[in-house]
Amino acid sequence: MDGIDLLTSTEQAVVATDLEGRITHFNRRAEQLYGWPATEVVGQPAASVLLPPRQLGRVQEIVRELVRGRVFAGEFPIVRRNGKELLAWMLAYPHRRDGAISGIVTIAMRSRRGSRALQKRKQDLRLRGLLRAIPDMVFRIRRDGVYTDFAGLEDGLLASPEAFLGRTVRELLPPATAALVEDAIARSFQTKAVTTIAYELDMGAGPQIFEARLAPIDDREVVTVVRDVTQHFLWRDELDNQVAERTVALQRANRKLNELSKQLLIAHDEERGRIASELHDHQAQLLTALSLSLENCRREVPESDRYIAMAQPIVDELTRQVRELSLALRPPDFGAIGLIGAVEEHIARFGQQTGMRISFWPYVSLQLPRAAEITAYRIIQESLTNAARARATHVVIQMKRAGDAIEITVDDNGRGFDPTTVDRSRTSGLTGMRERSLLAGGTFLVESSPGSGTRVLFTLPIMKEGDREQDDRDRG
Repeated sequence: MDGIDLLTSTEQAVVATDLEGRITHFNRRAEQLYGWPATEVVGQPAASVLLPPRQLGRVQEIVRELVRGRVFAGEFPIVRRNGKELLAWMLAYPHRRDGAISGIVTIAMRSRRGSRALQKRKQDLRLRGLLRAIPDMVFRIRRDGVYTDFAGLEDGLLASPEAFLGRTVRELLPPATAALVEDAIARSFQTKAVTTIAYELDMGAGPQIFEARLAPIDDREVVTVVRDVTQHFLWRDELDNQVAERTVALQRANRKLNELSKQLLIAHDEERGRIASELHDHQAQLLTALSLSLENCRREVPESDRYIAMAQPIVDELTRQVRELSLALRPPDFGAIGLIGAVEEHIARFGQQTGMRISFWPYVSLQLPRAAEITAYRIIQESLTNAARARATHVVIQMKRAGDAIEITVDDNGRGFDPTTVDRSRTSGLTGMRERSLLAGGTFLVESSPGSGTRVLFTLPIMKEGDREQDDRDRG
């Protein structure tokens, strides 16, 4: 039998609701107090059936506090089935199932203001047993800090109830904690609302952390619900430690991934250099030898002149293309001429090959890590190739600093395209440029529209002081 079942069998009016405010339990005393049979109200919204409509705003405020784990105690108007309004004394608190708040339990009894002292005493006697069903420690404390009553679990008490009832918080608690409790009592009376505090006490086996919620009963006393939250704080500290450990591990893994990404970019460019050398040292020489052989054949076999005249231009064109490919693949000597010098050399060569007008405005000269230099050069190189394919006649390249990065834009006046409809896997190396930029720790963006040209904008990190030693190793 859970706490609600125990309460619904008592001699007080007990109403339990779920978190949506619908009535789930309505005992015999509640039927007598409110005038409704349980069969007609279970499943109905409690606020609209049992309480005056004008109190809806206050009810919502109280419910918000209750679902946060707080307690309400005090007088509140109710409405009977016949429409008559009565004043009742209520104690409402959250009901927990498996450690989670699953609803609200309200204990109510009719209030008679004419005999307040006698009525209060009767309420005390009737509610004392009910309060012990709450899995917390519940105290009544006067305005002057004197404990007047206690109910609930006694395991967390510094002393037995007999030892502290009639004594003040200053007599029982450490000075700092007593001052905190007295201030909370004063604030509860001043605001007429629940006041929550937390404090630490040494219980002999070590410090324990408690949370106390104080609510005024009348103008002389507050009811204080105290809960031991030590385990909660231990779990939170353990979770914080685990999060910190995982964060450090993730940062370490990210640093390693960044280093591997940079090494991949460098290795990829070195492989391009080897291919360029192979083309220059072997294929280009073989084509040169073939061209010489054709010339010898022309001299030795005059009747082949017509066929050689057809083959020679093909060999010459193939030789030219192999040399241009070798130049495009070969990495620039960044150590000697820097990124700006390498870009200027490529612009001059590419402009001469295509007839395209290329403007280069390097507003800043910064030292970049080797992987970033390679990435910047290759993205500019690929962007110019794409501009030529788009029949652009003018390209503008700009470099400028943007915080801890260098920002590079390549604008052309070519045909442009719609980026939302393009197939990235087959589109002019856009995917490769994006991947290069991200691997180097930068960003990448393409802006274009049909007939309006294309803008390629990307950023790359500049050299940091701590990266210089690693960069020197990367450059060999």
